[in-house]
Amino acid sequence: MDVRHHYDRSRWLPKSYREELPQERDEWIHAIIDGVAHSVQVWDIGELRSWLKELKVFLHNLRYPLRPAERNDLFGMLWRAYRANVLDDGLALHLCKDLNMLLVAAVVTEDGKDVHELHPGVDIDWRQLYADTQRYRQARSSEASATTVEVHRAALFRNTEILIGRLRRFFPLSVTDDLFFELESQLSVPTTFATLRQATLCTFLPTYHIDANNVVHLLDIHALVPRIFELWPLVENSQFWDTQWLSLLSRIAQTDTLLHEHKLDWSKYSSTLFSHLLRVLEIAVTDRRIAKRQMLAMPPVELVVTEDRNKLIGKLLAYAIAPEASTAEEGAAAERLSGEGSDVLSRFRYLLRTLECYFHPYNTGWWSGRLALLVEETTVCFCGRIRREKEIAEYDKDRSVAMPRAVTQAQKDAFIECMLPTALLALYSKSTRMQEMAVTVIHRLALLNTPLVMPRVLQVVQSGLESVISPAHTPAAFDCLYHVAIPLLRYRPATEPALYPVSPAAAFNGIEQLAGLLQFTIPAVDMNDSKKTFAVFRFVYACLSVVPLVDSSSEPSSSTDAYEAAAKGCGIMLRDWGKLFLEQCLGWLEHQDHKNKLELSRLEHVWSRMFSLFFAQMSREVFVERFSEVTAYLRENMRLNAHVKVVTLVMAATRAYPLEALRLLVSAASDVVLERREGGGAEGADAYEVSGSVGDKQLTWWLFILGAATFVPGRALLPHMGEITALLRGTVDHKEVDVSDAAHLLLSSALSNLVACHVGERRSLPGPYADGDFPPNHWRHWDHVTAIKELDVQWVEPGPEELKAAQVLADEFTARAERTIGDLSPRLDA
Repeated sequence: MDVRHHYDRSRWLPKSYREELPQERDEWIHAIIDGVAHSVQVWDIGELRSWLKELKVFLHNLRYPLRPAERNDLFGMLWRAYRANVLDDGLALHLCKDLNMLLVAAVVTEDGKDVHELHPGVDIDWRQLYADTQRYRQARSSEASATTVEVHRAALFRNTEILIGRLRRFFPLSVTDDLFFELESQLSVPTTFATLRQATLCTFLPTYHIDANNVVHLLDIHALVPRIFELWPLVENSQFWDTQWLSLLSRIAQTDTLLHEHKLDWSKYSSTLFSHLLRVLEIAVTDRRIAKRQMLAMPPVELVVTEDRNKLIGKLLAYAIAPEASTAEEGAAAERLSGEGSDVLSRFRYLLRTLECYFHPYNTGWWSGRLALLVEETTVCFCGRIRREKEIAEYDKDRSVAMPRAVTQAQKDAFIECMLPTALLALYSKSTRMQEMAVTVIHRLALLNTPLVMPRVLQVVQSGLESVISPAHTPAAFDCLYHVAIPLLRYRPATEPALYPVSPAAAFNGIEQLAGLLQFTIPAVDMNDSKKTFAVFRFVYACLSVVPLVDSSSEPSSSTDAYEAAAKGCGIMLRDWGKLFLEQCLGWLEHQDHKNKLELSRLEHVWSRMFSLFFAQMSREVFVERFSEVTAYLRENMRLNAHVKVVTLVMAATRAYPLEALRLLVSAASDVVLERREGGGAEGADAYEVSGSVGDKQLTWWLFILGAATFVPGRALLPHMGEITALLRGTVDHKEVDVSDAAHLLLSSALSNLVACHVGERRSLPGPYADGDFPPNHWRHWDHVTAIKELDVQWVEPGPEELKAAQVLADEFTARAERTIGDLSPRLDA
């Protein structure tokens, strides 16, 4: 097994260490297995706790994969320890969490193939687990108050139920009949006892079974679903009762879609199902007031694991949609509802149109979060269903069960037509939760069919950007653009119309929209509206992740393709836009007096990410032009109130082009704060000294800037060691504390980076751009995103010249500190 293929973060390690990684990983996991086996055998609880911590670091923190034999050995030992009766609750809780972690850990065979749904290799006694949960529920429900110990046991019980949820696929299918035989007669009386029995049924009931040979056996869901709809109406006015049945039905729908080839016809139950859903939502769909429900007493929350019922409805609807559902026009929705074959998607479309007034931008209330979660979860689960269908189809075509029927493109378009109007209506809602739902849904739908979704989205977004009477719409518009920027810019009409044969907008070209959208970003950088500025910075960051800033005016285009013609024109525009946008951002720095620390932290974070790409995506010629303007600005303006953002900007530039950036910055600093020493040499530290006419604030300003600029590989610092040393000589022992502190920060940065290893390349660009020289027709690579597994990261190690320069700095500037420490040592010893 090549662990380097699965341990993605190892791609960033030096090559010499990457070669040793598989051996280190094998030695580590073998030590963990041996340690767990010994501690369980001799029953040393302290040792067992230590090895459980090691296992958590191995699986959770570092995300190493396991071999099947390793996973089964660990699971068997921990399962036997968990089933022991002498364990204290604290250790049992840790064991339960580790068992859960093992069941979801990545398992890889020797040939590098991921293994899904692997049997743990031990017999799972579901009856004993069932007896334990019943005994604990009865004991806990009889107590009037919960002590600290009981709260701790409640956490153990919740993790136990999560463990049961992950183990039930290994329960035999006969569990279904046994559970119904024992519990069905106890579900008809609306009491807390009945709801607890229902929770047990929904928790333990498996929808499929994996035997010891990893063969999948399917449950007869055609007989199970009618029994559920018969039991559901027995208890009224109980949200808990509804939630448990929704949880079971959503699992059945998921299993039916992914393993049964969608054999269950949900249209038979759509009328009953949506009747229950309307009652669960508790939202009026007529002009009459809805009666407030008198809820049945709910069991203590620590006794059961409950999910939000709106999320469960979304999951159920997403998996209940048939692969070939109706794609008729929305105007015929009402007529379809009266027919016997009304499918789930048609009814859900009609439900959303009925609830349309609740999504209106100026209509907010307690229902906003509930409906937003329903629409969002339906879309997320539908897209997750499509992804799972692809994974199953690619994983193993020789499985023992039939492959799922994948959702067709026509059905995807029908789903888009159902969800997109609701999302667009809620985009400018006064409810923040509705806005979050809208951008999430639009992002997911744009990935399903870009040319069908994006023209309508851009029409709504542009109205928000151009609105004069509603400036509050601008942040929501830019937030939406941030989420759809990648599918918008990566779509190519020349190659992808065949993927969308039913789309009426196959000629849509996303790159043509970029120039117009970026023009809105310049006035939107508003010093008086941090929320809007934050949204603008995120949109620019998303665009720059795939689009470089290159002067394309002199580059030939060998193709008459519309996409490449638009990309070349966009490249010409981007050079001028970059100049104007940078000027606007520098002007924005003049007014940085935020009192909200959280708001300031969010802005600084997105500022750092945006400018890291802003400079890295430039060609060398464009970078020199833009950063020369930044250097001129820094010479004329001291923005100590915004020094964190200035430092971040300088660090981003020096990481992109260290040689060019340091040359410009050191030259500017030398002109301002240094002067030629009389009688000094022609070059080196002896040729310069700090100018006596420079103020303390100006010294502090340039020390901050150069301190940020030295976070580069040491070889880039070597040509400027004379100027840096001369500046340090005049400021390290300065009488002003601020100047002295800034000088020591510069000294520390220079020393550490002269002797440290650095990643040789920090760009997110593909191979041809690695050195900053963009090839002709570079727009052909705009949609390329380098996968982590494709990276071959090179590391820059310090050479003899860098080490010698660090030694010279240390000898000159750290000797006094060493003497001071030496003088203090005897006093401390005394």
